[in-house]
Amino acid sequence: MKKTPLHLFACLFLGFAGYAAGQEKTIRTDLMPIGLGDSLVAWYWQKGKAVKLEVFETAMGSPVFYRGPRELKLFATPEDARPRAADEKPVTPLAVAKLPEGDRRVLLLCVTPKPGARPMLKAYGVSDDKLKAGDYRFFNFSPAHVVGVIGGQKIALRPGATVDASSADWRGKGGDLEVQLGYKEGDKIRLIYSTIWGHSEARRNYIFLVASGDENQPLDVRKFHDVPGVQSLGYEPDGSPAEGAEADGG
Repeated sequence: MKKTPLHLFACLFLGFAGYAAGQEKTIRTDLMPIGLGDSLVAWYWQKGKAVKLEVFETAMGSPVFYRGPRELKLFATPEDARPRAADEKPVTPLAVAKLPEGDRRVLLLCVTPKPGARPMLKAYGVSDDKLKAGDYRFFNFSPAHVVGVIGGQKIALRPGATVDASSADWRGKGGDLEVQLGYKEGDKIRLIYSTIWGHSEARRNYIFLVASGDENQPLDVRKFHDVPGVQSLGYEPDGSPAEGAEADGG
């Protein structure tokens, strides 16, 4: 069977999506969901109620504050998300991800290889110290070695690699950045993407590189961003009531 680009991407994605089972621990973070392949509406359990999580393919919604177990379980309906008693039949989650500890925000990548397929989740921690407003983080989910230049800064990503790009020349001010990306083919570089990006000093940027399946334009560049200076929806200060009370995730 011929594999589509998203099938190939999903195979690569699965290589990073495993997690080790362990004791449940309550964490605090902001969820930043994005979708590759399809949009999704799912539910998780928090503080005694089902909470809706919307995942969009074309844009990142506002970060959503999360306080709960590290193992995030997403369900198809609010009723499915309800924790089951010992004598009730458990409900299989739509998808599960182990959230990283210690990061203010978590990029929650949701991949649906084909319509109707079960989504796959991968969580990436985002540290304010390591990735600041005005910076760019590239994720290479294509099967090729990608090299390029953004605002004069060179980048290189092997398949599955992640790299950050920044410069004191443009991080803290708005303007335009010239961007060029290409495939490394032996000793040569094949230019496949060249454009100008509008740059905002307030935005923190996440760039996903995915094989498109189009021979003329083989690289699909997906751009998302958050604004570190804007508080997440539903944010609760540290030490607020019920801290650590929700030990079950469904």
